[in-house]
Order: sequence, then C-alpha cells, then structure tokens
Amino acid sequence: MRKMYKLLLSWALLSAAACNPAPDDNSGSSSGEPLTLSADSFLFESEGGEKTLEIKSSQKVYIVGNCSWCKVSSSAFAGGKTSSRFTVDPNEDVQSRSFVYSIVCGDEKKSFTIEQKAYEPGPVQDNEALATVRSLGLGWNLGNQLDAINNGVSSETAWGNPLCTQTTFKSLKNKGFGSVRIPVTWSGHIGEAPDYILDQAWLARVAEVAGCAKTAGLKAIINLHHDTGWLDILKLSKGGEAKEQILACYKAVWAQIAECFKNEGDWLIFEAFNELHDGSWGYGSNLSDGGAQYRAINELNQLFVNTVRAAGGENAKRFLGIPGYCTNAELTVKYLELPQDIVEHRLMVAIHYYDPSGYALGQNEAYTEWGHSGASGKKDPYHDEKSVVNTFDMVKRAFLDKNVPVYFGETGCVNRSDTRQRAFQKYWFEYVYKAAADYGVAMFLWDNGAKSTGLESFGYLDHASGDYINNSKEVIDVMKKATFTRDSSYTLDSVYSSAPK
Repeated sequence: MRKMYKLLLSWALLSAAACNPAPDDNSGSSSGEPLTLSADSFLFESEGGEKTLEIKSSQKVYIVGNCSWCKVSSSAFAGGKTSSRFTVDPNEDVQSRSFVYSIVCGDEKKSFTIEQKAYEPGPVQDNEALATVRSLGLGWNLGNQLDAINNGVSSETAWGNPLCTQTTFKSLKNKGFGSVRIPVTWSGHIGEAPDYILDQAWLARVAEVAGCAKTAGLKAIINLHHDTGWLDILKLSKGGEAKEQILACYKAVWAQIAECFKNEGDWLIFEAFNELHDGSWGYGSNLSDGGAQYRAINELNQLFVNTVRAAGGENAKRFLGIPGYCTNAELTVKYLELPQDIVEHRLMVAIHYYDPSGYALGQNEAYTEWGHSGASGKKDPYHDEKSVVNTFDMVKRAFLDKNVPVYFGETGCVNRSDTRQRAFQKYWFEYVYKAAADYGVAMFLWDNGAKSTGLESFGYLDHASGDYINNSKEVIDVMKKATFTRDSSYTLDSVYSSAPK
C-alpha cells in the first residue's frame, strides 16, 4: 500500500510539473537547503508585467498550477537556486484577481500567491458628452401609454393606463426627474404608400403630451416604439423590394415628425427606434447572418439622421438618440456604427438595461434577490455587481471617452411582494444607478403603470396623477440618492457594503 502511495505521489508531481515545469536541466548538486522563497507573493498593477522569484532548495523544484493570465518560466536548478519568472497579462476587468501556486521540492511544499489589481477606469472626461448627460438628469418613461397597441392600431389607453395630463408631468418634475422618454407607436396611424401620411389627430396628441413635458420644465424624448410590424429588421437585412418599401415609409414618418416639431429647441430629442431585433433578443439569426442585421441597423440610423437634419429648423442641430441592435450594451459596443452627421456632438447612444433579466424583469420567479449578499438559489449565479461595473466601463470606453453621450433609455427592476425582496430591489437600483453616475451615463426608469408585483410589474407613478404607487417613493428616493449625491464618502464600495444581509 505504501509503495502504491509513493507511486501515486510521484505521478501527481510529474503531472503537475507538466503545467509549469522547471527546466529539464538537472545540473547542480543537492545543497541541503530547506525550501526558501524570496517572497510569499507578488502584487502586479493592472497593466501586468514580469517579476522574478528566487527559490533556494535542496533539489529541483516544481511550480504547480495553471493560471490562464500568468505564465511561468524557470532557470535551471544550479547551486541550490532556481529563478522563476512570472509574466502577468493586463487585467481589463474592474475586479482584482489572484492565483495560488504550489512550489514543491521533494516532501516540502510552499504556497505562492500572484495578485493583480483591478483595472481602474480614468475619470469621466468633462466634455460635451458629459454635459449632455448631466442636462438630462434622472429620466422616466411614460411607458405603455402612447406606445400601447391593439390589433395593429396604437391607442393611449389600449393597455389600461389612463390619459396622462399636465398634472402627470408637473408631479414628475416635483419628484426630482429632469427628463421623460415618451415612447410612441405609429402603427395604425400611417397612410398608404407612397406618401405614408400620418394621422393628424394622433400626431397632435403626441405633440400635446410632449408639450406637457416642456411646460413642466422637462426634457423629452419621442421615438418609434412598437412599430416592428412594418419596421421589420429581417426584411431590411435581406434587401430587395420589401426593404425599399420599409425605408420609404420610415423616411416619410420621420420627415413628418421632424416637420411637426421643427421649431422646438433642445428640450426635445428624437430617438430612431426602440428594440429592433429578429425576435430572439440577440440570440437569433444575427449570430449567423454575417452581420446583415447589424448593417441594417446602421443603415437605418443613417437614414434617420439624414431625414431629420434635412427637415431644417431646430432639427438641423437637434440631439438624436441612436440605438444599437435590440439596445443591448454588448452588441451596441461591438456593432453600432455612429451615423455621419453635419453637426458635432449631437448624437447620443441609446441602450437598455434589465440585467439579469431573470431577476430584473421577473422572468424567473425563484430569483428574488441579487448581488453578493443574496442567497444561493435565490439569485442569478452569473450576474452581480461585477457585471454591472463591467457593462458601464465597456460603454464608457467605447463612447463617453470618445465624447459621445450615452443614455440608458430603459432600466428597471420589477416591484416585489415582501420586505426582504424589496430591500434587494432597492439595492439593485442603488448599485446600478450609482455605477451609472460614476461612469457618466444618464438613466431612464421604465414605468408601465402596473400596480402588481412580479413579472413585468414596473409601476412607480400613476400615469394620470403622478402619485407614487406601492413602495415606489422608497425606490425613487434611492435612485435620486445614487444619481445626485456628490459626497466623496458615498462610493460604489460603500453601496456594496450596505447590501441587504
């Protein structure tokens, strides 16, 4: 049995050596030295680099461990010494990392730790992009209102919300919001080809609602929302006559909207479209069509910019929201090409954020908690605070650092049914919105007016009165704290430390 144990031990050491072996050169005699390391650990900056560990031993040593971001090479064992060089790759993650090696010499073994600091993003640049984001303040969506649609025809009350009024927007302003996104579906109000004339009553109602925002002192965003019945990304990506018809209609609709609002100033922003995708939310044929859908999105955005600018008046310099594929952050960073524009710094990237969807959208009933302090089995195991920071940092590097403003036009975490679940909901909002503030992104809360809890329950304010729904005052107060607090002691780390226990 003992002989078998020794054979197994020898096999284990030889196998481990295959990961990071010392040189095959066995020159040098046994020195009788105990295993000694010149350091217990190395700390690397996020940029990575090289450091050398000096090892004294009685015989050849083996460095056991396989780290994907650190490579080890060693000199020949000679005179009781070995020099081992640790080469560490740059850390582009916003979390620090570490790895523990085992250094083995005969029956002796010591642990040696490699640590590397997290990537630390530079400060948000004080440029035109940041100024634009700050001017938006905290945003809110008048959701499931002018975008509601039944049987192919959009109608303000189709999904159960009451008519909004000036009181709605006055209340919104009094509660600390600076902007409102007004999703609009135009389907059912577009005439036949070739002119595609908009129903003037519907256009007038859109103008009236937007005007309420202006009167209340709010900035406003209007768009094309649930118009995917005719604004079909698959048909656009495949070309041909169907594509030409869609583009003709799209151009005509935006030309008329731009003409209607041509004398309105910077308080009003146009957004090209909403969440365009092929029905699979970024996991469909966009992954195998050679980029055809991404190219269609970019072409549509360029037509949008050209059409609005050509309408003249204030449209010549109006801020325009440019969405990427299904408004997904990663796909937007990878594939969005900003349109060419006749003015500088007037295009804003539009992204949506409901991550993780099982929790934030309420799609997985088991997920009632979120973040590092959430209970296993009650939270998404693949999405936590690290994911949030990585997303915002990715967006900052891709756009804000290049003087392109970004707003997350829809964000939210569904309302919950008990005290502990609501505590995690508030924690999600505080952490996400604080990260947005740190990284220079404007946030818009999605509010569909739903008074229930759970799946798709995003009601925070009554759409007619502007009064709070359920515990929404607590939630909105958290958002405002995260967005506007400038105390140096209030950081993402301090928010992290205050997570529900």
